[in-house]
Amino acid sequence: MIEKVRPDSLIIVNEALRTTNYQDLKVNCATVWINQTPHRIIFNTLPFIDNKEDFRILQKLDQGMKQVEKFDYVQLQLQDIRIKPYKIKLEVIEMIKTTYKQKVSYDKLRDKLALEIEENANKDPNNLPRRLQLKAGDYKKSSIKEDLFYIARNGRFKLDNVETYQNFDKNKNHIIIDLPTSRMNLVDYIIDTKTNKLEYISTDLSIDTYMVNEFSKWKGRLDAFYAKANLY
Repeated sequence: MIEKVRPDSLIIVNEALRTTNYQDLKVNCATVWINQTPHRIIFNTLPFIDNKEDFRILQKLDQGMKQVEKFDYVQLQLQDIRIKPYKIKLEVIEMIKTTYKQKVSYDKLRDKLALEIEENANKDPNNLPRRLQLKAGDYKKSSIKEDLFYIARNGRFKLDNVETYQNFDKNKNHIIIDLPTSRMNLVDYIIDTKTNKLEYISTDLSIDTYMVNEFSKWKGRLDAFYAKANLY
């Protein structure tokens, strides 16, 4: 690209936000050849992956080699930036009441994972919600209907109408069994399917409450960004 880009080239960058690390090597390398022309347009469906500071990465690509200051909404007024809100909603379409036996099994796994993390500092603490969500997802199998399509974190159900985040039909409407533990996977799913509404099967277990709340917090950050961006 360094050899091909000229001062009269137009660079169009689409869905470039793949990291939350402002100093990511690939982003830094991209700014080198993008900076070889003043003609560039940066498109991204969502303004950030996790929070508004991620938006600085898109600004960095747009401004080339310049150091982007800490994010400030006033920048949206001073720079050539247009924000089109992409609103997302998550709806719990079914709440499964787990049995006493299921609750006991879930609690045993939760306590075991918590103890492993406590006794081993090298253990990834994110392993706890990841494993617990799979456990809760297993209890949702009885709700799977043959005439509908679902999406889960892996292929453990071995059903043709349950797809995974690694391999799914973008044209189908899915009911979510497991929410992705990676925000990037969730963003990819939203962008690939062009969906504005996520339908989720929940249980009365704490992990589902946690996952829904985490989504709500993320959605709240997005909505706040759009509301403030519209002031400029």
